[in-house]
Amino acid sequence: MSEQWLEGRAPGLRDLPDADRRAIFDFAFLWSLFEAQVMGNFARADRIRQKVDAWSQAGMLEAELYDAELGYFRNRYFADSALTHHFPFLALRPSDRPDLVQAVIEGANDDPRDRMLALLMIVWRLRNNLFHGAKWAYGLHDQRENFTHANSVLMRLLERHADPGSRKSGSTIFGDSLSPASRTRASARSTECLLHQRWNQMIKFSRNLNLTGLNSAGLLLKPVEPELRVQ
Repeated sequence: MSEQWLEGRAPGLRDLPDADRRAIFDFAFLWSLFEAQVMGNFARADRIRQKVDAWSQAGMLEAELYDAELGYFRNRYFADSALTHHFPFLALRPSDRPDLVQAVIEGANDDPRDRMLALLMIVWRLRNNLFHGAKWAYGLHDQRENFTHANSVLMRLLERHADPGSRKSGSTIFGDSLSPASRTRASARSTECLLHQRWNQMIKFSRNLNLTGLNSAGLLLKPVEPELRVQ
């Protein structure tokens, strides 16, 4: 039901292939888990940097495990000895360490810690541009590979760095007297709640777009600003 509702209101969603939809929906859910289980329910550029520094200092960085994903983004944003037209539309903010990200993308900086931070800043920008609406402005076009690779990064981070306590929400919320099966169900309900909140954010934003920025055919009423183009 919710997907049908979105098809009628979210620009471009109806025309997206199933594989594109799956990658984008999976990203929304994976980011919610990442924010809950790795970032302590509070993600921000400086806190992501702190996490990367902590992993590096503890010998837990394993940056080489993410070389395939970094290689994809390097090829997307840097080609023929120059940044591609996609790079500016990441819309990196000063707190996102744009100089570091560019140096890593160009291959001028190959430090493991900086590679990992640059990759997470890119995933962070994909998150912001999806949840804050930039990507809806052009109908989520040409985003499958972006989100597929971002999803791989998030899954690997969750496998290696999820806080064990965040997986035991049934114990902390409902008490240690619950059976293991009951704790599992409670934890699943807690995670489902987080994902439902993120899903509602996406629906709310698409509704706002439909009311304020689109005509009945799903076309923007005003030209897309440069920072909203395809990353």
